[in-house]
Amino acid sequence: MPLKHAVGVTSCFLAELWALCDGLNLCLSRNFTAVEIEIDAKSIVDALSNPNYANLFVSSLIDDCKCLISQIPQMRFRHCYRETNRCVDALTHKGGCLAADFVIFDSPPVNITNLLDFDLSGLYLNRLCPEMLFSF
Repeated sequence: MPLKHAVGVTSCFLAELWALCDGLNLCLSRNFTAVEIEIDAKSIVDALSNPNYANLFVSSLIDDCKCLISQIPQMRFRHCYRETNRCVDALTHKGGCLAADFVIFDSPPVNITNLLDFDLSGLYLNRLCPEMLFSF
């Protein structure tokens, strides 16, 4: 199970793809039979959903993810906006500050519990879009 690696400096797309691959490996190692994945990278959802997706740079990693997904009996995979899962966003920022390449928490870190409660409530924050100004 290749979980301990440093992604290094890369694109958001590749970082999310590596995180997905690690998460799927973790699910399989813990024998999860039903998994729901919500990811804010729509491009990854599209790439995994499209059997004709072609990108030589990431095709092997996409294929690995598809193979891992096929090994989980009940899988739900969908796009969500970052604002609907603030806990994951906070953990991502926390991970960027850790010395270890890969960390598994047995329980949520203290500074995440409020966000986890908010996410569990089913409430979400509105996505703010910058107002576009037009001159005529």
